[in-house]
Amino acid sequence: MEKYKCIKEFYVSKYDENDSPTDEYIAIHKGSIYEYTEGYIGESDIRLYLEDGDDDYGYLDISYETLEKYFERIA
Repeated sequence: MEKYKCIKEFYVSKYDENDSPTDEYIAIHKGSIYEYTEGYIGESDIRLYLEDGDDDYGYLDISYETLEKYFERIA
């Protein structure tokens, strides 16, 4: 399993209980640790699961571009 640390705070759309985007955004905090597990199939390039941090979501669906810009691999 690969682990990534957020190196720069950024914002993602907040979703409602029906998985529809709202007009609100939530912060992904610098220092949060996420884990990548192979096998995700979805609309985004990659899914990261929150391992340690104060972020409001348990996972992120992001592009490889966002991964490279806001995260560093730590394991």
